Amino acid sequence: MGMNDFWFAMYHTYSIKKSFDKRALKIFEKDVKFAQELGIEGLVLEDYYNDWIWGEYTNFWNEKTFREMVKIVHDYGLKFIPYLDVTELGVHGKVYKQNGRKWGAKNRWGKNYSAFSSIFLADYYPVDWRTKLMCPSPSSGWFNYLTNQAHVLLTQYEVDGIYLDRMDYRTTCYDHSKDQAHFIQGIPALVKSIRDEVKNASLKNLLIINDSCVDPDPPLIKCMKLADFVLTELLPIDTDTTDFNWRFLMEYGDIIWTFHRFIKPVIKLSTNLSFLSGAMLDTNRLQRIINRLKIHVGKKIIVFSHRKDYEGFKAIKKIVEKNKLKQGFFPGRKNLHTIKKFFK
Repeated sequence: MGMNDFWFAMYHTYSIKKSFDKRALKIFEKDVKFAQELGIEGLVLEDYYNDWIWGEYTNFWNEKTFREMVKIVHDYGLKFIPYLDVTELGVHGKVYKQNGRKWGAKNRWGKNYSAFSSIFLADYYPVDWRTKLMCPSPSSGWFNYLTNQAHVLLTQYEVDGIYLDRMDYRTTCYDHSKDQAHFIQGIPALVKSIRDEVKNASLKNLLIINDSCVDPDPPLIKCMKLADFVLTELLPIDTDTTDFNWRFLMEYGDIIWTFHRFIKPVIKLSTNLSFLSGAMLDTNRLQRIINRLKIHVGKKIIVFSHRKDYEGFKAIKKIVEKNKLKQGFFPGRKNLHTIKKFFK
């Protein structure tokens, strides 16, 4: 196709073995070969870190398997770009247990805000996990820790850039600095710190950031201008970082988590239905999203949709071709070659 598109994949589509997984690599290579046939420029890989411990990105399911995946991607002429989350850290990992309290963004009562959990995308994650919100300010230890995670990936694993997610939190952190805006100001500061690592390793490396379907505000605009590409993640509705639901989840996420086994089936059903909504196919809505990004980044946009059926594929393909953008292929937890039928 020669479109130089991107492929967004999940490591656990292939393996969650803690030992070297030769069989998984054979299946992975078939997908990489198909990606090459599609003219895909690069693979963005999520969940390569052990036990879904968000934040501990050099804690691999199996380091040898990860290194072999990088080699296979390079053998087929693609870029390998690992995932990092700017603001969230898994509570069940050793890093959170050692430093989470110190690094966490805190409410006025000194309690760490809650962040994302597996129950919100239950179909994608076969185990339950949750995260807490970390403060991205340079005065927080999280800033240096995550920058170092990027540095290690870029200098010790031959990756070709970094993909950054979750720059969509907007809150006041009552810790780390007397400046009450330090959390929001810290997001673009941390993105810049990671961008410096990306470009110091190689000017050919790419920094890709996720807009999380947010109407760009000043912090996000600063982040977008630092990036080589913005991946616009199409959700059923735009993300509003100031609405009541967002604040409620941050303040009371621990209570929600206490009952997550009971509410998980309801959230799973509602999420899956929403991802099949007409809003995911609305070309007028898609064009509005593209227009609000083009003002700031021109055509440096990758269009990615959580709607994984043929209708969703067609809608994205149409908007990509109309605006001369890049398409982000996303088969969910399925192998990439399962979308071959879309090209018949």
